[in-house]
Amino acid sequence: MKAPRCCDCMHFNNLMKTCNAFPDKIPDVIFFKGAKHNQIIKGQKGSFVYFPKKELERLEKAAKEEVERDLKPEFPPYGTKFK
Repeated sequence: MKAPRCCDCMHFNNLMKTCNAFPDKIPDVIFFKGAKHNQIIKGQKGSFVYFPKKELERLEKAAKEEVERDLKPEFPPYGTKFK
Protein backbone atom coordinates (compact mmCIF):
# COMPACT_ATOMS: atom_id res chain seq x y z
CA MET A 1 0.00 0.00 0.00
CA LYS A 2 1.30 3.41 -0.97
CA ALA A 3 1.75 6.01 1.80
CA PRO A 4 -0.82 8.81 1.79
CA ARG A 5 0.21 11.91 -0.15
CA CYS A 6 -0.17 13.82 3.13
CA CYS A 7 3.05 12.21 4.38
CA ASP A 8 5.01 14.22 1.78
CA CYS A 9 3.44 17.55 2.79
CA MET A 10 5.32 20.16 4.81
CA HIS A 11 2.24 20.73 7.00
CA PHE A 12 1.88 17.06 8.01
CA ASN A 13 2.47 15.97 11.63
CA ASN A 14 3.65 12.38 11.32
CA LEU A 15 3.36 11.66 15.05
CA MET A 16 -0.29 12.71 15.29
CA LYS A 17 -1.25 11.91 11.66
CA THR A 18 -2.78 15.37 11.41
CA CYS A 19 -1.77 18.63 9.77
CA ASN A 20 -2.04 22.38 10.19
CA ALA A 21 -5.19 22.48 8.07
CA PHE A 22 -6.82 19.58 9.95
CA PRO A 23 -5.38 19.55 13.48
CA ASP A 24 -8.00 17.11 14.81
CA LYS A 25 -8.27 14.65 11.92
CA ILE A 26 -7.44 14.74 8.23
CA PRO A 27 -10.59 13.81 6.28
CA ASP A 28 -10.51 10.20 5.05
CA VAL A 29 -11.19 11.31 1.50
CA ILE A 30 -7.86 13.19 1.57
CA PHE A 31 -5.77 10.90 3.77
CA PHE A 32 -6.90 7.47 2.59
CA LYS A 33 -8.50 8.06 -0.79
CA GLY A 34 -5.92 10.52 -2.10
CA ALA A 35 -8.17 13.48 -2.87
CA LYS A 36 -6.00 16.48 -3.70
CA HIS A 37 -5.80 19.26 -1.16
CA ASN A 38 -4.26 21.94 -3.37
CA GLN A 39 -6.84 24.60 -2.55
CA ILE A 40 -8.59 25.72 0.61
CA ILE A 41 -11.65 23.64 1.45
CA LYS A 42 -14.58 24.17 3.78
CA GLY A 43 -13.90 23.08 7.35
CA GLN A 44 -10.13 23.40 7.33
CA LYS A 45 -8.09 25.74 9.53
CA GLY A 46 -6.16 28.61 7.99
CA SER A 47 -5.02 28.69 4.39
CA PHE A 48 -2.76 25.63 4.49
CA VAL A 49 -2.76 23.45 1.39
CA TYR A 50 -0.56 20.62 0.17
CA PHE A 51 3.04 21.71 -0.33
CA PRO A 52 5.67 19.01 -0.89
CA LYS A 53 8.49 18.82 1.66
CA LYS A 54 11.00 18.31 -1.17
CA GLU A 55 9.97 21.61 -2.75
CA LEU A 56 10.37 23.36 0.60
CA GLU A 57 13.84 21.83 1.00
CA ARG A 58 14.77 22.95 -2.52
CA LEU A 59 13.59 26.51 -1.84
CA GLU A 60 15.42 26.65 1.51
CA LYS A 61 18.64 25.44 -0.14
CA ALA A 62 18.33 28.01 -2.94
CA ALA A 63 17.67 30.81 -0.43
CA LYS A 64 20.67 29.78 1.69
CA GLU A 65 22.93 29.73 -1.38
CA GLU A 66 21.69 33.17 -2.39
CA VAL A 67 22.36 34.61 1.08
CA GLU A 68 25.83 33.04 1.18
CA ARG A 69 26.59 34.44 -2.27
CA ASP A 70 25.40 37.91 -1.22
CA LEU A 71 27.42 37.83 2.01
CA LYS A 72 30.77 37.08 0.39
CA PRO A 73 33.16 39.82 1.46
CA GLU A 74 34.24 42.32 -1.14
CA PHE A 75 37.54 42.77 0.64
CA PRO A 76 40.11 40.18 1.63
CA PRO A 77 39.50 38.62 5.05
CA TYR A 78 40.98 40.31 8.12
CA GLY A 79 44.62 39.41 8.58
CA THR A 80 45.38 38.95 4.88
CA LYS A 81 48.96 39.93 4.17
CA PHE A 82 49.60 42.00 1.08
CA LYS A 83 52.82 41.93 -0.87
